[in-house]
Amino acid sequence: MIQAQPQSPRRMNVAVVGATGNVDRLLVTELATRGHRVTAITIHPELVEPHPLGTG
Repeated sequence: MIQAQPQSPRRMNVAVVGATGNVDRLLVTELATRGHRVTAITIHPELVEPHPLGTG
C-alpha cells in the first residue's frame, strides 16, 4: 500500500486589496495566523492594525 507523504506547509507572500473591508479584514487575520506574510492594500491605512504575530 502506498501512503501519502505529509506536505510541509508553504508560506506565501499575499497582498490583499481592500484589506479594511468586512470580509478582507478576516482574511488578513486568518492568513497572518497561518504564518503567511500579508501586505494590506487599502485607501484607509489608518484602519489597518498590526497583527500580533507580525514582525513590524
